[in-house]
Amino acid sequence: MSLAGVSLGSVPKALYYRPQFMGQFWMGIAAWPAVAQYAVGEPLPQGPDTRTGVPLIGRYMITPTDNELNTLQRADDKRWDLGWVYTLIAGVLNLLVIYDALAGPAIRDEEATGAA
Repeated sequence: MSLAGVSLGSVPKALYYRPQFMGQFWMGIAAWPAVAQYAVGEPLPQGPDTRTGVPLIGRYMITPTDNELNTLQRADDKRWDLGWVYTLIAGVLNLLVIYDALAGPAIRDEEATGAA
């Protein structure tokens, strides 16, 4: 994969394919197992899924295979998709809270501060 003639490594390549994770990451510790599973770097299997995942958390938040994703999208309900939307919104709202804590209010009433 290359972007503007520059070859992307594994992490930039993953962020290029899934930019929504940049918003989800900021939701907090709930996103960390996904980062740990990605760091293990096991390739997706061609046959039956035999991956074990990270030793401490097992298969929790491991990347599903293409067959599992197709099954979710075709035969299952849409709860998994709605969960993705909620975690993305939670992450972006946390970014706004972090910005507000660091920079303070966006508009300050200078006259009220001077009068006091």
